[in-house]
Amino acid sequence: MSCQDPNASEQVKSACACKSAVDTFIDGMKIYEAQLAAHATASADYIIKWQKYQTDLLAWNNEKNNEKKRLADEEKVWNNCAGFTIANEGNMDAWCQSDTGFGNHVGGGGNFDTGDGCPLFQKKGRCRRTEIQVNSELDLWVAGTPPRTNNVLGHIITIPGLPSHPPPTPPGGGTNGTQTPCSTCTPVSANIVCCSQIISDIQAGRNVNINLAQECSQKMLETALTPTTPTTPTTPTTPTTPTTLPIPTVLPTPIPTVLPAPVPAPYSQNTTADEEKKKEEAVEKKRNAELKKKKDDEALITIGIVLVVIVVLIMILLKVISSMF
Repeated sequence: MSCQDPNASEQVKSACACKSAVDTFIDGMKIYEAQLAAHATASADYIIKWQKYQTDLLAWNNEKNNEKKRLADEEKVWNNCAGFTIANEGNMDAWCQSDTGFGNHVGGGGNFDTGDGCPLFQKKGRCRRTEIQVNSELDLWVAGTPPRTNNVLGHIITIPGLPSHPPPTPPGGGTNGTQTPCSTCTPVSANIVCCSQIISDIQAGRNVNINLAQECSQKMLETALTPTTPTTPTTPTTPTTPTTLPIPTVLPTPIPTVLPAPVPAPYSQNTTADEEKKKEEAVEKKRNAELKKKKDDEALITIGIVLVVIVVLIMILLKVISSMF
């Protein structure tokens, strides 16, 4: 019998339908578990990349802060010496911008100091970038500048640009270190309550793992392929008429019953403790009697020997006496 047999019984059809639903469920579960495994791998990879991004971002910020400090601390001095007078104080930032390109005057090399090569009562001012200039050039440090060309007396001169220092890019697949949930990982739902007839762990509304589903599919297949044995109708038997025997007129002589002679019970090996004790006492008494008899016999023998010796001595004495007379 098979699931393709059009003449299959209702039991086989039911088993085949259940097996088909379970197999569909198993296929969906395999896809779902593969999606979960792939998402778990991607999540682990994202965490590794996010940690590296955090390290790279910290290093980039340190490098950027160092560049900002360098831009803010860099100094240039005026091209020419100037007398230090109150009238000149308002023009010092402008002289910085004109001579050095930096727009912030931060003081001279010392009042009336000739260390800059200036005559007495003159100085060269020291200039630094303004905050706006620092931030502007820091942006150029981050973005970089392309190379440019200048025409100098008919000659094209190429001026190299600044290399860019872009910040590291956060990895995809998550936000701020949190992996994006799997949008395609959809749990499989299937109505396979039919398996509850043979597997008690499967109930309506309960999640079923692949192992139970495969077990159900196998048992349903066995049910569908197991041939059914047709039942042979039984033929009703005709009751037989009881035979009436003639009643004898002479009663049979009764046979005397001879009862068998009682057989003595075999000796039981299972003696009680009292019987064992009595046996030990009897053996001890017998051993003591034998020892006593042996001692008595030895005493009698000793007495006999002593008597013989005495008799011999008496005879020797009498013979000695008789020889004297």
